[in-house]
Amino acid sequence: MKKTLMLVSILGLVACTKNNSNDRSQDLVKPLGDDQVILEYKGGKITAKDVKDEMKPQFERAREQILNSYVKAAEDILAQRVADRLKTETTTVTETELENYMRANKIPKTDSEKIRTFLVAEKARIQKQIDKMQVFKELDVKNKLGAARYDVKATSDMPTQGPTTATVTIQVFCDFGNPICNRSRLTMGEIKNEFGDKVRWVYRHFPVASNPLGEESSLVAICAQQQDRFWAVYDRFFDQQAGMTKENLTKVAVSAGVDESKLNDCLQSQEPKNFLAKEIKDAEALGLTQTPAYFVNGTKVNDIDTLKSTVTTLVTQ
Repeated sequence: MKKTLMLVSILGLVACTKNNSNDRSQDLVKPLGDDQVILEYKGGKITAKDVKDEMKPQFERAREQILNSYVKAAEDILAQRVADRLKTETTTVTETELENYMRANKIPKTDSEKIRTFLVAEKARIQKQIDKMQVFKELDVKNKLGAARYDVKATSDMPTQGPTTATVTIQVFCDFGNPICNRSRLTMGEIKNEFGDKVRWVYRHFPVASNPLGEESSLVAICAQQQDRFWAVYDRFFDQQAGMTKENLTKVAVSAGVDESKLNDCLQSQEPKNFLAKEIKDAEALGLTQTPAYFVNGTKVNDIDTLKSTVTTLVTQ
């Protein structure tokens, strides 16, 4: 964190994003004009624009981190002041909860203790967040700095649900191998059922290195999009997440209604590869390093547990 702050402090640069009255992160660093020379050497020079173009992901992360550091520090101070009102309870996971989770995610019984530990920690984390949110709500806490906003564009060739006239647009950068992305699918289903055409959902591909099938599954899904079968494949891939292999990706897609011959032709072409490369480039330009990542009307939402409340606030404003 210190290195990031120092980098921004020394260069005084920000990435090229739309300025917004609710986005105070733009005020936390001083931008240099594009023509400002940073370094000069025999035969050339490096300008502020060169740095902005090359270092955009780093500056996006730094800009967001600086803003979030102020807000998080203020929240921590407030939490200390009301510590006696925050509950501390032992969290347990029932056998039914464990069995339901393992069944839904097709996890073998041999991993039950590992999954139980994960669920206990997850429930404790969520409960702590709920307790904190309840106290902050009682105190009518308001974030006066707002959140960093990003110019995240959705194009017509991206898989979407909901009209372009929707009040709220949610862009979700995900990887088909990530169980939290699977969980976000359920949350998005709840949001769609509750708010209907007031919400538009855009899926963005960002396969990560930890998923060996990341790129392959994204390419199959991109080709399925060409046959208007993306969402069917999307559901099937997540439903069978635990059992996906390189050998059965095509088979699963075909079971979701994709024409196998057209799929194979598409996978042999350069088009899906170019599309995926652009998706990854967009994600990296936003400073993303992991999935899932949510952008709600240009504001990044890091926690799936606050995604629905964020959408609810925007829809009902």
